Amino acid sequence: MRTGTCKYFNGITPRNELCGGGLNIRAVTGGDGFGWARRMPCMKNNEGDITCELYTEPTNEEIEKEESEMKEAMDRMLKAMPFISELKQEFDGVGGSGTHPCPVCNNTLHFTVSACNNHVHGCCETDDCLKWME
Repeated sequence: MRTGTCKYFNGITPRNELCGGGLNIRAVTGGDGFGWARRMPCMKNNEGDITCELYTEPTNEEIEKEESEMKEAMDRMLKAMPFISELKQEFDGVGGSGTHPCPVCNNTLHFTVSACNNHVHGCCETDDCLKWME
């Protein structure tokens, strides 16, 4: 969230067909044609003539809350990085999966290491703890 962008905007990937307010952004901008993202009503300074009745800028409190949550998530990942590095060394070229005590909360962390590219995916059983995919 940031000033100048609707608080319901959640990205422009195909996975996000609808914004947080339920609007199909691609549909109102004319589809995936060239320049559609520049016409989105989600941005205050867009280049289109499309408006959205849901456009609402986030409050300073909402921005601060999201920034705090992002910092907490990054701090959790920083705690996990040494463990992830160990997994990459241990399973390099062979891949594997298993469980391990979570380096953040000590609950059970499930992990998988890919044999083809050595990427590590992990998910802690504690809600809102660690969950990542390389």
